[in-house]
Amino acid sequence: KALHQKDPPLHELEHLPIDSFVVVDQLLESNANMIEYTDENYISIWIGSTEKSIDDFNKYTDGMETGDGKCQACIDFGVKFIDSDFFVAFGTEDNAIIPIEDLVEEIDVSSQEVLRQIISAAKEKGVTEGNSLYYYKKAKFTEEISKKYNDLIFIGVFYDQKKKKK
Repeated sequence: KALHQKDPPLHELEHLPIDSFVVVDQLLESNANMIEYTDENYISIWIGSTEKSIDDFNKYTDGMETGDGKCQACIDFGVKFIDSDFFVAFGTEDNAIIPIEDLVEEIDVSSQEVLRQIISAAKEKGVTEGNSLYYYKKAKFTEEISKKYNDLIFIGVFYDQKKKKK
């Protein structure tokens, strides 16, 4: 049984003494291999709708580059570090809900075909509109249990072959 299925999120553990944070390492181990860092041709996508303020939405990734794995995104993804050079968060102005076709335009991919694949996968998961997204380039995310990540749904991993510079 994986620990992360029943264990509380980190913010519920903050009242514990500092030596209790061995739990974080156990949580990270239980989520092992949820993100595989890979070459530049893969991108993982999360899309959805949130009513959170920008500050509250961003709390999910606060500390993602500290290397201690204590931010909620790190715990959920099973990593100790999320590289902001490749991880991007986007939210619409005033949390306006827009069609999925418009929202995915914010994702940095090399072709319209990849965008069509993302739209199709999102619709298969019931996501036809939204106001927020994450994408992580050079990373393959594997979801063990379907859940929300800061109100977003994992849409999938997509192959995005970049054109080689001449």
